[in-house]
Amino acid sequence: MDRTIIGRLISALRADATLAMATRATQGAVMGLGAAIVIWRMSSTGQGYYFAFISFGILLQLCDFGLSYASLQAASHLLAIGRVSALKALADRALRINAPITAAASIVVAGLGWWLFVRAPDESAEGWTAAWFVFIAGVGINHLTAPYIFIVEGGLSVARAWRFRLAQEIASGVVLLVVLAFGQGLWALAAYFWARFAFAAGWMRRMSLSVPDVAGFGEPMRSWREDLWPFQWRVGLSAIASYLVFQAFGPILFALRGPDAAGRFALSLSVMNAIVMVTTAWPISQAAHFGVLVGRRQVADLARRWTQLLVRSTAFAAVGAVATVAAFVVLSAMAPAAMARFAGPQTTALLIASAVAHHVIACISVVLRSERRDPLLGLSIVGGLATLGLMTVAAVRGELQWVALTYLLCTVATIPIATLVYRRFAARQRLPQAA
Repeated sequence: MDRTIIGRLISALRADATLAMATRATQGAVMGLGAAIVIWRMSSTGQGYYFAFISFGILLQLCDFGLSYASLQAASHLLAIGRVSALKALADRALRINAPITAAASIVVAGLGWWLFVRAPDESAEGWTAAWFVFIAGVGINHLTAPYIFIVEGGLSVARAWRFRLAQEIASGVVLLVVLAFGQGLWALAAYFWARFAFAAGWMRRMSLSVPDVAGFGEPMRSWREDLWPFQWRVGLSAIASYLVFQAFGPILFALRGPDAAGRFALSLSVMNAIVMVTTAWPISQAAHFGVLVGRRQVADLARRWTQLLVRSTAFAAVGAVATVAAFVVLSAMAPAAMARFAGPQTTALLIASAVAHHVIACISVVLRSERRDPLLGLSIVGGLATLGLMTVAAVRGELQWVALTYLLCTVATIPIATLVYRRFAARQRLPQAA
């Protein structure tokens, strides 16, 4: 047996976790290469618009208010109790709920972004208007596919869902990078989401023809209110709180300091988000498995798997953060002009340190949600609002590095509280004390 650290790490990864991390690594690489091309092909003002588009796009993807993740958990519990025949009814209901909500949210977000951008100085120079509305349409139509993918992950195959996501990231990432490289700027983001939708639509059609073993699939559900809503609203509020923590400050800084400062801070924040996205794919990929273990009351296995997940994946996140800071220092010496498009070395390092704290919280959150509850909901909402408020004060009164320090301190402060909530979960599930 390979006793090296890398060998133990690789052996600890399940096939689905490996696919999830490969998917997130691909997305992180696309984000990184995209940022490099943005620095090369766009002005500092255009960079601000680019990341503001992304922030609003993420906001639109939260419009289902936790429906997709709630569907995953509902599907995993149906699998645990042997009611696979109810998955089709679950998917149909989720898609019917998602469509009108997404359409309405697309109109609202499109109007909100337009209101912000028209007030920016020299806004017409970026030619953002047409690209903005095509972008919002692409984000909205792509989001219609989300519940189906989550239900496949929860009720049929985690690995199959993540294989699709990996292929989708590669295909749409190529589109983004090519369009950016040809100097099309903000249109690249619109092309990216339309490419994602086209890929997902083809996969959904093939999936519907490739599962004859669940042709008995029509068992009716009780109701959306009984089967999804009790967990969905908690996940939805938590997702909004996460948006406040990870993305909402971009548009706020755009309004307070203009597109240039917003673009530099957003570029540094995107480094942190890339680390979080890659490392948290490991715990997130275990959500369906934890749901099944809770449904079957296999508490010893749940405790063992989660403890290993927390220790090993957090070590992985810490190593990734240190390596990223080291790379940033080297690049700052080699290409100072390009690195000046970031918020600065201190600001970036503080944000990267925040990524490790976010990873710990993500590990705790995944296991807590396995019983279709979200006991961190109150903490997420209060913490998100407090973080956003304190960061706004710091932005008005100080430099960007003080904004980043405020962000790090707020993130770290939530870990002890989340740990206490986990202990209550462990007692409720009667997990072994060693966990």
